[in-house]
Amino acid sequence: MKPEDDEFVDSVASALLRVREANVVRSSHSISFGDEQPVEASVVIDREAIRNNTGRDKVRDVVIDSISEKLERKHGLEVTRTTDNKLVVKTVPMHRESEFKSFDKLMDGAIRAKKYIDDCDPDE
Repeated sequence: MKPEDDEFVDSVASALLRVREANVVRSSHSISFGDEQPVEASVVIDREAIRNNTGRDKVRDVVIDSISEKLERKHGLEVTRTTDNKLVVKTVPMHRESEFKSFDKLMDGAIRAKKYIDDCDPDE
């Protein structure tokens, strides 16, 4: 795979997670009347988007497979493939547990929170 593939994957993941983060902030500062908009973000990626953003002349199925796998490994994202070989990439709903039943569960939550924050850190 080309380095441009990794850059494309990183830009998709970063953009989706930032949009979700902005949606969460926006949602937390608004008054709710039962018509809340979802905070999760999603995008449909087709061959043309991959070709235009990676400099490839052709986008074969193996490339789509690789990009899908790389996106799937990103924390906070899930990927599905449509029948016409498009990738639907969505942010995973955030787990907002704040009451922990044990010390071990608290520590697991802290590890997940640190990983999420590290993944979203714009300075990295």
